Amino acid sequence: MSQVIRIPDHLYKRLESIAVGFDSPASVIERVLDFYETNHHKNGKSGEDEVLRTRFESRFNEQSSVKYSSERIGLKGYTSVAKGRFSRDLRNDTYTITSPEGISRTFRLPDVNDKQGIRELTHEVEEFVREQEGTIGQIKAARKKLTEFGYHITK
Repeated sequence: MSQVIRIPDHLYKRLESIAVGFDSPASVIERVLDFYETNHHKNGKSGEDEVLRTRFESRFNEQSSVKYSSERIGLKGYTSVAKGRFSRDLRNDTYTITSPEGISRTFRLPDVNDKQGIRELTHEVEEFVREQEGTIGQIKAARKKLTEFGYHITK
């Protein structure tokens, strides 16, 4: 069951400042915790810290609403934790996406009125992010970059 937490406005603004794409506050907190745990582990831990971390991860994974909602909407196989950031660059009639591992792909942009071309481009972009093991949030962020520049998919 999800828990409701209340945080001060200044803390919420800090979370908001490190959000990526359509990140929810929970996914930002999760990413911050992952970063902390990874870096804390590198700096050495006592045996007690390791036991506490293992318990936390176990309980968190069992109760993860992100994992549950992904399965519920039929998106099995996607990770809910980003392994790094994708960079996105849109200029000179091209859209370039670079994975956290440094793998890039450049897409030629269609005319903003070419709805079929935009739909095909969007599917190609989504497929590239999936191939690079991107999260659902990273896929949405890749699409958002297109819509910010007027490349909208209409039904």
